[in-house]
Amino acid sequence: LAAVAAGCSVSTASLINPSTDLLLVALLPFVLLLTAQAIELLTDETFGAGRRRGTVLLALSPVLLFGAGHVGRALVWALAPLPFAVRWIDGRPGAFPAAVPGRATTVAAADPVAELSAAPHGALVLAMTHSHALDYAIVEAALRSNRFAYVGLIGSATKRARFEGRLRQAGVEAGAVARLVCPIGASGPASKHPAVIAASVAVELLVAQERASLAVRPAGVRKAAP
Repeated sequence: LAAVAAGCSVSTASLINPSTDLLLVALLPFVLLLTAQAIELLTDETFGAGRRRGTVLLALSPVLLFGAGHVGRALVWALAPLPFAVRWIDGRPGAFPAAVPGRATTVAAADPVAELSAAPHGALVLAMTHSHALDYAIVEAALRSNRFAYVGLIGSATKRARFEGRLRQAGVEAGAVARLVCPIGASGPASKHPAVIAASVAVELLVAQERASLAVRPAGVRKAAP
């Protein structure tokens, strides 16, 4: 399937040949990209008069992803078929790969933290840069603004404790500090493989997106029961 989607011609025998596994894995992102371009909105199913119809549930949610390292790259592809518009930010020259999903916009920002000021209310923020100092600056600014639906930080429990101490000393409100998600993806598998972390974080973002949508849903409007 990956080979066909990428425009490659392969025989049936080659599809079951273990030697092609690496090729299929390498081409999988292109399949995800095609899927992402086909999906514009998530739909919810409602039932009535014996007919099924799709209703809009969630539009694309803005994600500010800081850092183009291994996990950042994996996360961009994990989010590709999901209802997110990713603004991918990294100030290092040559940080971004040549190919990115259609819903990801790369930003080579000289001042990454300044990107937060133009971000829409309710955006989802992830800090996973090459620098702990930059991660901290992003997290502090995001939490102080008190207008983002999710603020996540890559790292360990030790890193979280260190950042919490600095945030409190800097005068960030305790409630805001408590909203920091770190480590990200902690509720998923224990694997440290970038793709596994990315999958776990994608789930966290979907949950945050749904909570945000429920918070602004008009009174009396409820999600249809399955």
